[in-house]
Amino acid sequence: MNVFKLWVIVGGTGRNIGKTTFSEILIKKLSRYSPVTGIKISNIKPEGLEFHGTHDHKSGEAFFIYEETRTDGNKDSIRFLKSGATKSYFVQTNDDFLPEAFQKLQDYMNGDEIVVCESNSLINIMKPAVFLMIKGESNKASKTYVEKSLKQADYVLDAMDLNQFEKVAEAIILRDRELKFLMGEK
Repeated sequence: MNVFKLWVIVGGTGRNIGKTTFSEILIKKLSRYSPVTGIKISNIKPEGLEFHGTHDHKSGEAFFIYEETRTDGNKDSIRFLKSGATKSYFVQTNDDFLPEAFQKLQDYMNGDEIVVCESNSLINIMKPAVFLMIKGESNKASKTYVEKSLKQADYVLDAMDLNQFEKVAEAIILRDRELKFLMGEK
């Protein structure tokens, strides 16, 4: 598996635990040094659409990639732009089509940008420079992948711990066109 040396993946054990908030903090920090692209990958089951909203895509497509250009609103992809990302994408797919969606997504990028990607599934098909998980106590049991993902993570953050978010963001640095994570054990 290739290592994507400019990618950070932020996963989580559930919803509303701070994945996007942490991503905003990290984008704001890293965009001072290099262009940053924010990506939200959503693996949504048909019964879950009402929880995530839509980006005006056609149902029945294997995957959907939407480049966010708006800065008004509060969707995660908009929040990435407001935090300093030069580009922001929303990707909706299921696990079967994630490799294909990931390949297509790379066509939108030049390969020199830092990428902060919010996803729980992408870690299964690529290796980022840094993989972080945010753990919320109230909803961790709802996902079957949680224990595996927590073990794979370079670091596990506590839900909505803004002090910890800032500390971990500061520990991710750009050196010799690679992201490095300068923190110890989980």
